[in-house]
Amino acid sequence: MKKSIQNIARFLVASSVAIGLAQASPVTPLAIGESAPDFNLKGTDGKTYKLSDYSDKDVMVVVFGCNHCPFMVPAWTRLNAFATDYADKSVGFVVINSNDPNYGGGSDNFEAMVKEYAKQSMQFPYIYDGETQEVAKAYGALATPHAFIFNKERKLVYQGQFDNGKRNPGPTDINTVRDNVDAVLAGHTIAEPITKAIGCSIKWKK
Repeated sequence: MKKSIQNIARFLVASSVAIGLAQASPVTPLAIGESAPDFNLKGTDGKTYKLSDYSDKDVMVVVFGCNHCPFMVPAWTRLNAFATDYADKSVGFVVINSNDPNYGGGSDNFEAMVKEYAKQSMQFPYIYDGETQEVAKAYGALATPHAFIFNKERKLVYQGQFDNGKRNPGPTDINTVRDNVDAVLAGHTIAEPITKAIGCSIKWKK
């Protein structure tokens, strides 16, 4: 009984933290219709990635993530599956880590990212914004994960949760980014362009 109460308490704390992200964050997410901010960041594979690298893609998906967050750990498999399934569908996809590299004893620094990249066999660029955090500020990233979808003209058409997986591994019953990317590729309007990004807050430098 005591253990169950402790688990419930942890869940409520995590939920309240997630719900309060927008109020606690020093940034505001891009508004629907705004242009995608540029980036020029190094990846864990040794390459440098720019937004212009994806100019031939009809859709661009940018997800802010990190190594340690308990909402991110079970999401890697779903992110990998998305990257694999949409690799030949004119969809660009990157994951950006903007957390303070000194947070958690260095659990989110670039060296730790390189290890996580190999551990998860990532099928997408995992790129680093932690030194300046300028990209996260430009996008208004609130959480890990926090997803942004841009159309061919690189105008924002969606921002919020990647899916409803939260801390649960395995398949999800609401695949928000997949459904919205499919809608954009089909020329449809996204019914709900903003959802709440549920996860750990971005760890800003102090």
